[in-house]
Parts: sequence; structure tokens; C-alpha cells
Amino acid sequence: MAKKKGKKRASKSSSGQSRSGGGFGTKQNFEQEINKVKRLLSRAEDQAVLDYLQELTQRYPGQAELLELQMTIAAELQEGLTCGKAAAQLLELDPNHGDGLYIMASMALQKIHPVLAWHLSQRALAQDDEHPMTEGILAVMGKIEEGLDELVAEVEGLPREEAIELLINHEWGQLYLGWGEYEKCKAAELRVIAQKPDFMPAYNNLSLIALTTGDVEEAIVQAEKVLSFEPENVHALANLIRYCFLQGQPEQAQPFGEQLKASQADAWDPYTKKIEGLTYLGDTAGVLEIWQQAEAAGEASSDLLGGVVFHWVAVAQARMGNLTVAKQLWREALKRSPDLKLAQANLDDLLLPLGQRNGPWEFEGHDWMSPPLQTGLLEILSSLSKNSDDPRFLPKAFHRLCADYPGLTTWLETMLTRGDLFGRQMAVELIKEVRSPELLDILKSFALSAHGPDRLRNQVAEFLVEEDVLTSGNIPMWSNGEQTNVALSEFSNACSV
Repeated sequence: MAKKKGKKRASKSSSGQSRSGGGFGTKQNFEQEINKVKRLLSRAEDQAVLDYLQELTQRYPGQAELLELQMTIAAELQEGLTCGKAAAQLLELDPNHGDGLYIMASMALQKIHPVLAWHLSQRALAQDDEHPMTEGILAVMGKIEEGLDELVAEVEGLPREEAIELLINHEWGQLYLGWGEYEKCKAAELRVIAQKPDFMPAYNNLSLIALTTGDVEEAIVQAEKVLSFEPENVHALANLIRYCFLQGQPEQAQPFGEQLKASQADAWDPYTKKIEGLTYLGDTAGVLEIWQQAEAAGEASSDLLGGVVFHWVAVAQARMGNLTVAKQLWREALKRSPDLKLAQANLDDLLLPLGQRNGPWEFEGHDWMSPPLQTGLLEILSSLSKNSDDPRFLPKAFHRLCADYPGLTTWLETMLTRGDLFGRQMAVELIKEVRSPELLDILKSFALSAHGPDRLRNQVAEFLVEEDVLTSGNIPMWSNGEQTNVALSEFSNACSV
């Protein structure tokens, strides 16, 4: 075991700035800010301190003293994301920062990045082998080392040390991706590809980054690049299904779904990606088939599965009418991911009378939209008040948006058939404003379906009668889970109540 070495910190000049520069400007300004932090700490206002430090570290990046405070307080408050980001920034300033190394090693382990955890643990122990976290790190190190050779062997064609370096870079990339640090993730994955141009997980991450930053076309290019190397790659197939929906081309997603179900390719957590892709596709039977495979393999009870997987399977079970099983799965989803609002919202929805239920639904409305489409739609909606005197503003703006983003029509239809209540209501109101024949036909299908609350469909049907889209005669309407034929006059009276 290495002997204890003194902890190193980013050196400061007499002005109170870290060696990275660009700080507070003067020593007096620096001391004023630190004194304010200390006053908040003295009043035991840890959360207020953390919020204030978040503001300061954004205004004045590269200040080691602030980052150390932020990391320490975030750790005490169990704010893992803030703590990890502060530790990572500290290591950028000082790669041998003892506390930063231990915190990041623990963070990498929690996020299941074993090679990065092993690497950081080695460095942490070399820097300070009497740290309070040493005992826990040593226990973890032993377990990781047992499987390290197997992980390294999966990187074919590289010597051991180079393979370890590649995996460290890739796991940094995965960590940054989870944090929303997309430029840092991209830089890490490009280093990986420079080492090994056929390392597919890096391309999958680059694809996700492109999507998140609004470039759906580039996301598709990166995913298709993966399939050119590995036609059965589970992650690329699942991602392409989602991209097809975002581009307004759900019919093109169908072949990817069949390939996804048939794929036997090795993959990290394949059941999650398969279920995610088939959930976007609306393949309820396919989701339950993959779940049965996961149960047979003993993976359905694995700690690796996040709550969202149980939520998706619960939706599939609910669609099949298995509500008792669905409830159990949603409760398990909340045990694993207590902040998973989708699971709680679906459980709450089941407490309502049958005719008032909206669910089940798999995603929130924005999950079905590409980032550029979200931005475009929000810009239109935010401009409504300024253009309230122009009755043609919304229809014209909407048609322009449809021309730029064909996925908008698909989004509206998806919201009416599979959306959350907010997305469903928004889709109804937008179609009522635009009133194009194509969209009115979509709205008619919704009115005659069993999707969503009875009251909302009744309101839509009343509107369609006024628009002469629904004509006189018997109308097949769903009420309280049953379909009945309702005479037009009777329906109109019912809607007026």
C-alpha cells in the first residue's frame, strides 16, 4: 500500500484566483463572496449555501475553493449530481485532488462504470491511503479486479493498457452523457474512436448527443454507421425506432422493430433497450415477449434495471387489461426510481372511474418530439398573445412548422392515441385552431376511439358536429369502457349538459 501523501489543491495567486485564472478579479471580491458563504453555513443553511455556490461556480468557473465547498456540501446533502460535477471539475484543475478522486471513484461505481471506478480508485489510494473512504474503496477495488480481465478482453485488437485507456475514456463519456455535459462526452468518445474506429458504443453515444442537441439527421447517420458494422446492434436499432417517430416516419420504424426482437447480439443491458424501442413502436406483445425473456434469464429482478423499464412493462400489461400486474410493476418502478413521475401519474390515473381515465401512457409529450420541433412549437405558443388579433396567425404558423418538421402531424396523432393528458389536450386545441382536413380526420378517429377520458372525446365530437365532420345518424361512441351507438340529437343534448 502506498504511503500517505499530502493532498494537493489548485494553487492560488495573491488575488485569490485559482491557477486556471478568470476568477473574481480582486482579493477583496473573492473574500466577500467566501464570507457570505460562511455566514450562510454558520446559520446551518446548507441548501441555501449549495444554491448560492451553484450560482458562483457558473459565474466564476475554475475556482477550486468554491468547487471544494460545493462538493463537500452536496455530498452531505446527498446531491449526487452536483457533487459529482464539482468533483470532476476539481480533477480538471488538479488531477491529484484527493477528495475529488475518492468522490469520483464512488460516483463511477454508483453509475456502474467499473473500469473508470477502478482507475480512479488506484489514483485515489496512491494520493492518500488514509482517507476516510479508503476502506470502502479497497473493498470495491478487489471486486472490480476480479472481472477486469474479462472487460478488457471484450475490446479486441488492442493491447491491455490501450484497451483500459479506451474503456476509461468511454466510461467518462457515459458519465458526461448522463450529466448532460454533451461537449465533454463528445470529446471523450472521439478519443475512443481515434483509438478504435469500430468501437460501436461510442457511435451510439454520439448519436444520442446529436439528437439531444437537435440534429436528428446526424443522430440517424451515427446510428446507421453502427448498423453498417453490426446489423443486429440492439442500441442502434432501438434508437432508430425513436428517430423514425421524431421524423414523422413511424412506418419506417417497423422493420427495425422486427430486427430488434430477433437480435441476439451482445449488448449492455439489452432488455432495457429492446423494451424501450418496442415501447416507442407500440408493440405491446413484443414488450411482454422481451420481458418474459428477461424473467427467464433472471434479469427482470436485476438491480441494473431502472424503474422506467418496469413502468414500460406496466403500461403494456395495462393495455392488455392486466391491471393488477400493472399496479405491481408501477409500485416496483417507484421503489427503484422514487422520482419517476410517469409511474406515479399512471397509478393515480387508475384510481379514477373508468370513463375519466387518461392512461395508460408510456412517455410525456415532449419525449415524442425532436428538440427543434419542441423549440418551434414553443415559439409559436409564446407568440399567441402578441398575435391574438390575427385569427390566421396560428394556422399559418402551424403549417410553416409542419413544412419544416413533418414529425408534428405524427406527434399530434400519437398524443391523441398514446399521450399524457396534457399532450392530448394540447393536440386537441391545436387541431381545433388549424382545422385542416387531414387533422380533422385525425381528430374524428380520436372522437370515435376509446382513448382518453370520455369527457374530452365528447367535447371533440361536439366540435366535429359543428364542423360537419360528423353527420347525423347513429354515432358509435365509447363511454365507461363500452361502445354504444348514440343518435346525433341525443349526443348533442348529452354534450350540452
